[in-house]
Amino acid sequence: MGGGGDKVMATPSLPKLSSGPVGQQIHSIYKDRLRQFSSNGPYGSHNLQGALYEGRVSGDEHVKLQVYSPPDLSRPTFGEATKHDFKDTHVGEVFGPSWSTHWIKIRLRVPPELQKKDHLELHWDADNEGLIWTEDGEPLQGLTGGGERVEWVLPRSFRDGQFHTFYIEMACNGMFGNAIGDNIQPPNPNRYFRLKTADIVAVNLQARALYVDFWIIGGMSVVSKYSLIF
Repeated sequence: MGGGGDKVMATPSLPKLSSGPVGQQIHSIYKDRLRQFSSNGPYGSHNLQGALYEGRVSGDEHVKLQVYSPPDLSRPTFGEATKHDFKDTHVGEVFGPSWSTHWIKIRLRVPPELQKKDHLELHWDADNEGLIWTEDGEPLQGLTGGGERVEWVLPRSFRDGQFHTFYIEMACNGMFGNAIGDNIQPPNPNRYFRLKTADIVAVNLQARALYVDFWIIGGMSVVSKYSLIF
């Protein structure tokens, strides 16, 4: 005689269906993909870096360079400096010592293949500070060097196939002086700077804007603890 009854079914401890993804996100994969899309590594020519520029020219045929170097760390005005004789110089030339200034006379001609590009710039980098002057002595824009603020937008009037003259007043110091390594170190009184770049560049502004977007997003993924994406 045993009493019977309904069988009690065990309740499963886990749901049969998930309401959302449960996999573990590997955040470094997303960050690496951002860097790979915008980095200048072995695949730079196939990613965003390869789309930044539509043309680039340099050399005496397009950018003629001459220099006047004031003696004894003197600081002539524009009018005084440009009265002197200038001698030929070139990319790769070394300028110094620390705190000296050198006036670069630039005669620039945009070649036919770049004249109809949407946006043209001079890219100038001597790893030191500089100031661009018009041929008439009007200061236009400062340059920082070292890959930071090395661009100057060329006037549209330069697209006529003729040589146009302007000047760069080069200052033999970095943004924070002439310390070697740590900026709080004493300045080096005998520091020299090499002119690395003097190019006419056609820039793809849409690609540059996208590059800046990726740079900002990548920075947010590193520093923002509130990021919902990363």
